[in-house]
Amino acid sequence: MSTKNGSARWIEAARAAIARFGAGRALMAALIGVGLAGLMAGYGISKIGVAQRLKDLGAAFSRDVLHTPQKAVWEHYDTHLGDFEFVRLSLFRGEDLPLAAVEDIDGHLVFLTQRGRLSELNGANELHDLGLQAPMHAEEALAANLHQFNPDYFRALDLLAIETAPHAFDLYVSFDRYNPARRCFEVVVDRLRIEATPAELRVLSDWEEIYATRPCAPPRTGEAAFIGIQSGGRLVRYDARTILLSVGDLEFDGAPYPGVTELINAPQAPDWDLGKIIAIDTETGRAAHWAQGFRNPQGLLVDNAGRVWETEHGPYGGDEINLVARGHDYGWPTVSYGMRYVPQGQNWPLNPTHGGHEGFERPAYVFVPSIGISQLIQPSAEEFPFWENVLLVTSMRARNLYAARVDGDRIVYAEPLPLGERLRDIISRPNGEIAIVTDLGSLIRIRAPTETDDHAPVQVADTRARQTAPLSPAAAGERVFAANCQSCHSLQGAPGVGPALDGVIGRDVASTDFSYSATLRGQRGDWTRSRLVDFLEHPESYEGTSMPAPHLDHEQAEQVVAYLNRVQQH
Repeated sequence: MSTKNGSARWIEAARAAIARFGAGRALMAALIGVGLAGLMAGYGISKIGVAQRLKDLGAAFSRDVLHTPQKAVWEHYDTHLGDFEFVRLSLFRGEDLPLAAVEDIDGHLVFLTQRGRLSELNGANELHDLGLQAPMHAEEALAANLHQFNPDYFRALDLLAIETAPHAFDLYVSFDRYNPARRCFEVVVDRLRIEATPAELRVLSDWEEIYATRPCAPPRTGEAAFIGIQSGGRLVRYDARTILLSVGDLEFDGAPYPGVTELINAPQAPDWDLGKIIAIDTETGRAAHWAQGFRNPQGLLVDNAGRVWETEHGPYGGDEINLVARGHDYGWPTVSYGMRYVPQGQNWPLNPTHGGHEGFERPAYVFVPSIGISQLIQPSAEEFPFWENVLLVTSMRARNLYAARVDGDRIVYAEPLPLGERLRDIISRPNGEIAIVTDLGSLIRIRAPTETDDHAPVQVADTRARQTAPLSPAAAGERVFAANCQSCHSLQGAPGVGPALDGVIGRDVASTDFSYSATLRGQRGDWTRSRLVDFLEHPESYEGTSMPAPHLDHEQAEQVVAYLNRVQQH
């Protein structure tokens, strides 16, 4: 008997056992079964230890079968300027992954998945499904048989709640949308009317379109029909009737790519909304270009002084924090501190100076190498007085929170605060607390150290309707891959930040056209499934690797490898 890829089958069997024998007997039988499997299996148990495997599967049983409320404890964190407390709650798994955004509505936390589903965590720490699906037309996009359409590149993007009356809110949602009549793609902002009560959020309206990018972008030729990982899509309130939306270039940047026939420089084209920050009048829906020259703007903030800050991904290197002024041009795709992905290290082909940024507005700060920059906030000075002149910036590739020290119009340093997960979105709540969501479904809450004994474990009860059967290992692995791997690794033969992974199982280690570490180049043999699982769990054991630790548990690593195997078989 093998334990590999067995957790989903084990949980399914446990559900059946509960129905027949009751929870107590089923749990005892399950633990005995896992122990026997461990004695017989060898690799899975010997690799991570019997005790840890029992702990992991026991936690899965409690969460996915018994639906036991989750508990987590507050921990202390020291930084250069001060200290804080944080608690980490693992709220989402399976089809809920990856997450896209979080927002606060009257003390309720609202979560948006990249597939466009909405749920909320109320003040009593009860997690509810809101029963809402953003009208992205994903099924129509799949049915259109577009060349190289990757549904994981097609995403919901952000949330913005604006209070219109006591306990009444407009919730703005940005997302990618396929237009089946015209066979093209848009970045859209829709609105919902929400009423908040202490126990729940009530949805009072249907989806109402406020804005859609123009022109509708045609499917790309080349490696992917739609590059939604460069949609941007951040929303922020600018004034009483204006919201700002950051829109990425969807890789319509005028640069040559293998197999691409359209050379459209959208960020510099006045008749294209891509590569711009858009100002939208929420009463009339009228929109105008507010600033331009952006590649993949992942963060947007209006600070307490009314200044607009933006974060964006450069190409290979060169992630930026920009202080954005209305009507100004920030240079993309003409200039960038980043370089080409392929061949790595070569100058960006449109840049007249090697790695320079001449002739356009310069960033307030640049990260080289890239951190996979995401959203940013200005924390509450009352809750965190030591961060009064700091912006907090999240990252995905680096898995750090950064405390970026602001001095006038510049940022003088950025202190990395490791949190161990891909940090997708961050908000400052009205009570001063900070909430962060991660690609792999965690909610991280941050607060100032308390002087009282308010350190009781945080307990969350998940009341959402659940699947009657778990996802297959490969299907679950597809979600984990989308949340953790796909921004760096292609499945279609072209290297990026990392090597392409199509055909990796059975392939010689470090054998593709990629700049591998000396340790990997010195490895012998091929990538077996067990070897890949080991690498995903423990990349730090391969000295010199540039891959950040993905922080996957054993089950998630197995699921990713099952997904890669499924891709390879098809």
